[in-house]
Amino acid sequence: MTKWRPWWIDLLLAATLIPITLLIATESADHWVFPTICVGIFIIGYLTIRPRMSLSPAATRSALEVCGAGLIMAALIIGSWGFLDIIWLLTVACPVVWLTARSLRAGIIWNAVMISGMGVARSIADYQRGDLAGEWPSEIANVILPLVFSIMIGTMVHAALKWGAERAELLDDLQASSVELGESYRQLMATTSSAANGESPLSAREVEVLGLVSQGCTNRQIGQQLFISPATVKTHMEHILAKLETTTRTQAVLVAHQKGLLPPA
Repeated sequence: MTKWRPWWIDLLLAATLIPITLLIATESADHWVFPTICVGIFIIGYLTIRPRMSLSPAATRSALEVCGAGLIMAALIIGSWGFLDIIWLLTVACPVVWLTARSLRAGIIWNAVMISGMGVARSIADYQRGDLAGEWPSEIANVILPLVFSIMIGTMVHAALKWGAERAELLDDLQASSVELGESYRQLMATTSSAANGESPLSAREVEVLGLVSQGCTNRQIGQQLFISPATVKTHMEHILAKLETTTRTQAVLVAHQKGLLPPA
């Protein structure tokens, strides 16, 4: 079964945390505690979801995944109230939430709630500082642009999950067809072998006689090679024609070859 490999999201998270950590370090002692706690909650939520991300795309969503996604969304919404640069973590949060939702419609709803919540939290912070009147255009942009980005990322994630599921189904079908084909071949070989070896209507002497007939030998020549009389050869031929339900020597040879009673010419 095809699985989602989240190692690239690990790299993206690490690359995103580096500048955020540097920005938090530039905050004063009174302001770095809050964003640090929010980033910590985000990381806990991500670590909660990550083991489930390694499962197949068809795996059922668990309550643990939903809790992890909730922690990620809460960390970003609360963090946006006092630390705008936490919005960079959307590059990780969007695909992770989409993977948790595992459906196109649910992914859009979850990300829309998360991004809208971040916009509302930021607007509240601006209102408390008295800056909302001058900042509202940028606040709208801070909601619309991440939402568009989220839909783009989510569409790609959804397509990847769908492709993985279809590829897994195709591989399963091909494997099943291969097994069925192998079994059919074994049954055919068993039937052919049984007809050629264990169920021949001809005796060993009759097979020898018919083999020489297929080489164009006359009754006299057959008798000389097998050390029997031509009359005995004639008797064998009568038995062969009766057993194979044929009327001529040529027909008997053709039927014997078709049934695998004689080795290939």
